[in-house]
Formats: sequence, structure tokens, C-alpha cells
Amino acid sequence: MASLQRKIKDGRPYWYVIEVARVQGQPRVVRQRYLGTVASIERALDEKTEPETIDHCEFGLTAAMWRLAGQVGVGQAVDAACPKRGQGLSVGAYLQAAAVNRAVAPRSKRGFFAWYDSTVLSRVLPQEEGAWSSQRFWDAMHRVEEDKIEGIEQGVVTAAYERFGVEKEALVLDATNFHTFIATTNDRAPVAARGHAKGGRNDLRLVGLALACSTDHRIPLASQLVAGNSPDVRTFERTLPVLLRRLEAVGWIRRRSPWCSTRETTPGSTSSGWPPPAWGSWHRSSPPSTPTCSTSPTSGSPPSPASTG
Repeated sequence: MASLQRKIKDGRPYWYVIEVARVQGQPRVVRQRYLGTVASIERALDEKTEPETIDHCEFGLTAAMWRLAGQVGVGQAVDAACPKRGQGLSVGAYLQAAAVNRAVAPRSKRGFFAWYDSTVLSRVLPQEEGAWSSQRFWDAMHRVEEDKIEGIEQGVVTAAYERFGVEKEALVLDATNFHTFIATTNDRAPVAARGHAKGGRNDLRLVGLALACSTDHRIPLASQLVAGNSPDVRTFERTLPVLLRRLEAVGWIRRRSPWCSTRETTPGSTSSGWPPPAWGSWHRSSPPSTPTCSTSPTSGSPPSPASTG
């Protein structure tokens, strides 16, 4: 417990803050701070005190997004798939920081540090400016090989479901495209192509995205990049089987009986091949109690049960 104590030295009173605590059962002074004479204490109180420096940083949204990304294991999933040797930030740390930036206040890699330095992320993940250069981001992104992305995505989705219990009642699938600032002369990104820009920027190269989401809170569950000039019909046709396979791998949907007929279970389907067979032969993990798929026996094919689960 702290208290004020006066000491007389050379006939003059001086004041101290004394903190006493028991040490091995005996009272001892564990902290002492000199305050000065009464006059000096009074002057200090009368003087206008201002801080030497003031740090102002954005806190709430960045902290919330960083914590959420940690809860679903974004960085951990990346590091497990793309380990990095040597010093410095891991690949997962770079991509998680970039994801938080995209969610809060999107910046280019060149402009990332100015944003980072003005947010709580500079306290959570302290690094020198050089660590956030464009080259460091490129080095990290080059370690993420294309065949690793699916495993990373599945790890994050599984963690999100286990952590938050995302509703499986239904899924929503949509396709769109986003404009990029990839130079026309850059031939290392063939997925970026010119086409009909849904955002109105027909002067820029586009990247297409097919995304499956939950109906509660629109949680993204599986995604697939496509060329930016791909029409929606072709995008659905190419990406749906891939997305269904990914969702099955994490337990979101399950394969139904192979004897379900696409044309019988999907109104409006034609012999042209659209919708693809996967459209009518997959279902959510928790099927309804009413039959949803039935076929009639045909010559040369085994009979199907009245309903399949």
C-alpha cells in the first residue's frame, strides 16, 4: 500500500511516496519515489502538462478482424501448407495481414505500410517498414502454390464451422468478376482478361470468381477463380463440380445415389448437358425427411429406391 511520507533533511521537509509490503513476513519498503518540497509539488500541479508525443491509431475494426482471422486459423492454415525457412514474418502472417487490410481499408502493397502504421496492427504485429515492402509480399505470395490453395481454404472453412457452427440448411452460389490493375503487358496472370465488367471498369483486366456462401451471415465456404471474360453460364458449368467436391470434402454436402436422374430431379434441365450431372446428384449434409429424388427402372439399369438419403 502506498502512502505519503515526510522526511526532514537539513531542516527542510521533503515528501516521498512510499510503498510498503511484507517480504518474508516482515514489512519492507519496496518502492520509494521522491516528490520534492511542498513548493515544488505545488508548481508541478500548476504547470500545464502535455504529453511529449501522441500516437493516434485506428483500433476497433482492425482488432476485430485480426482476432476473427486468428479464430478461424487463416495464418495457421497458410503456414501449415506453405512453411517458410529463415527469419522474418511467416507466409501466413503476410496473407492474414493482407486479408485484414482488404476487409478494413483496401490498399495496394505499396500503400500497405501507411495504413498498417496508423492502426493497432502495428502494435499487434510490430515490424519495420522494410518488412512490409511490395517485394516481401510478393516473396510470400510466391510460396503459395496453386495446388495448396484448396487445402488452405478447407482448413479455414472447417475451423469456421467448428468454432461458430455455421448453418448448413442451404447454400448460395453466385459468380461475378472484379477489375484489377494488372498491366496489359503482364502475361504472367492469364486469369486476368478483358470482358464485360460488372463493376463498370471495362478498361481494366478482370478476374472472375465463383463463390458458395451460407445463407446465414453469407459466410464464404468455397471459391474458384476463373478467367475474367468467362460468361456466367460457362462459369457455373466449369466451377460447380469443383465447388461441390470441395464442400463434400469438409462435410457440408454429401453425394447422393448414383441412380438419381439429373433430368428428373432438376426441372428445366435439357439434354445439352446443363445443368451438369453434379447439380442433381448432391445435397446438403442434413437432408429433409421428404423424398427428393426418384427414378423409374429402365431396361438395362438397376432400379432406384423411391427415395435416397
